[in-house]
Amino acid sequence: MKMKKLRTILALSVALIASHQQMAFSQITIDATNLTNYLGVGTSWMSYQKNDGAQGIGIGTASSSVAQTWTIPAMAFTDSGRADNISPANSPYLPDFPSAGYAQRIRQSVDSVAVEMYQFIGFSNDTIYALGGAQHMFGTVNGHQVDTTLVQHVTKILDVLPWHLGYNRVSSLDTTQEAGGYTKIEKITTVCDAFGTLNLPIGSFQALRMKSTDLDYYYYGSTLSYVDTSYYYQWMTREGHRAEVDGVQKDGQFVDATAISLTYVVNTPTAVRDSHSRPETFALEQNYPNPFNPSTMITYGIQRTSNVTLKVYDMLGREVRTLVNEVKEPGRYQVQFDAKGLPSGVYFYRLAAGNQLETKKLVLTK
Repeated sequence: MKMKKLRTILALSVALIASHQQMAFSQITIDATNLTNYLGVGTSWMSYQKNDGAQGIGIGTASSSVAQTWTIPAMAFTDSGRADNISPANSPYLPDFPSAGYAQRIRQSVDSVAVEMYQFIGFSNDTIYALGGAQHMFGTVNGHQVDTTLVQHVTKILDVLPWHLGYNRVSSLDTTQEAGGYTKIEKITTVCDAFGTLNLPIGSFQALRMKSTDLDYYYYGSTLSYVDTSYYYQWMTREGHRAEVDGVQKDGQFVDATAISLTYVVNTPTAVRDSHSRPETFALEQNYPNPFNPSTMITYGIQRTSNVTLKVYDMLGREVRTLVNEVKEPGRYQVQFDAKGLPSGVYFYRLAAGNQLETKKLVLTK
């Protein structure tokens, strides 16, 4: 089952949040006033994904005007990342995207290469647009220094506001040529058909549910050969957190989820706001989420090439995991700590690079 890219951080699935004011479920509306809550400067998206096997997830009943309850259980995620919301004026590429109202910055390091990506968003007449982005890659590849930048302009409608119970939109209608002489016409229809309480590993929140039906029509010449149907569900909370499930319908209330993603909106860590890709100081950030179960992300930075170790210890000082033990180039790095098999409790993680050392505490709750 293919994973719809608009649910990942990199593809900018713009699921917007509702007002923080107290209101009845039937009055929840996501409109232009909520954009700054979700994409505002000083917030970040923490994203977690699991694509490695089916898992039964309750998606509730069919369209209903009665509040429902959904639960996304705690699980080990296989991929994670973070995108920081920044002012377009604070990016190096504002002249390329002068109409952008919002921007996101994503930083990653792979071996000795650092990648910094910017994505730009516009808003006009209740319509949200992806405007394109830029990618800057620098570092060492096979002993050679690389430093390249790619800017791409692609204007695409992401969505039309407002969102509310009963919202209905055809969000995609694409034609592509497939192998064997087939033509595929894809049509995605999204309906906001339910509301209620969403239980996430980090807490319980009021939410709207969006059901998307993906119909792939395969034609050979002018003859319709077959239709491939798939479904995915999204939940958006007032706080901006969202969950998404791809899967095969089991019955009216459950799907076998082949892909699950969670995105939490958090305050951007102060240490990385508007900083440079090459860190000026040795830094170990607080893991997120914390407390956690069973996995969490640890971010750190080093300012010079060093042998880096990142280890986890229990309360008695016994080493329980080695997460990193290798030479690293200057840059920011993220590593996932999967505590599967460890008992609940307080642990410590320690970063060492050269003669520099820093330790922080994390809490595992099961």
